[in-house]
Amino acid sequence: MNYIHKFPIFYTINYINKREKECPPCFQQGQWSSILKAVQKEKANQARALGVNLVNSHDNATEKDQELLSVVCIWDGTHKSADFFAMNKMLYHLVARCCEAAQQKKSTLHTTLKTEGYATFHCLSLPVERHKTSTYQELQVFTHKTSCLMCIYFALAYKLVLDNGLDDYLFPDFAAKLGNKDDNKIDSKASALFNEYLRHIEMISKDYEQEVTYDGGFDISELSSSRSLTSHSVEKKVILCA
Repeated sequence: MNYIHKFPIFYTINYINKREKECPPCFQQGQWSSILKAVQKEKANQARALGVNLVNSHDNATEKDQELLSVVCIWDGTHKSADFFAMNKMLYHLVARCCEAAQQKKSTLHTTLKTEGYATFHCLSLPVERHKTSTYQELQVFTHKTSCLMCIYFALAYKLVLDNGLDDYLFPDFAAKLGNKDDNKIDSKASALFNEYLRHIEMISKDYEQEVTYDGGFDISELSSSRSLTSHSVEKKVILCA
């Protein structure tokens, strides 16, 4: 269903924009939603008849998984691990796809003045371009109240301390994997790079069969589990409004 959902974007980029063709009526607002609902219903009936799952979802990273990844990244103390630590927090707090987080730049980070009750304070604001829905958002993120291992502020500060400061992109290696054209960032290999980084962190956890203590005991060998985590696993499972 995800690939069917993306088809109008693919068609627009490769046929309408390039060859100046008109948008087919089926892609117009309302028409495409009706088609998707019909396809989804047909696939649901087919799955029910065959006795199989309609969706093979990604394994979700638990909060403990998140904390374990953070501990190993900090413990490793390298620029690569600092990047991965911050990328994880970016995906989690922005509920972002890897290609969306990879576009983040230092020059676009800014603060927004917020008022809650009698308190007025500044909080970090980040621009996010949602590729699947072609929407733009300015999202405010806040410090995590219970753990620096889950805090995007701490992760960005840690990453920037180890950063060489030469690139405006927060994650230059991930940004290099984005689509070549500004209007086609969805053609991205950023998630593949994320999985390479994840395998690297898991290998570290295999090499050191011991417990790392940080606000309690974390057995880093648990990262080498049978579950298959990906960049989709670390997003918060919530829906944001445009």
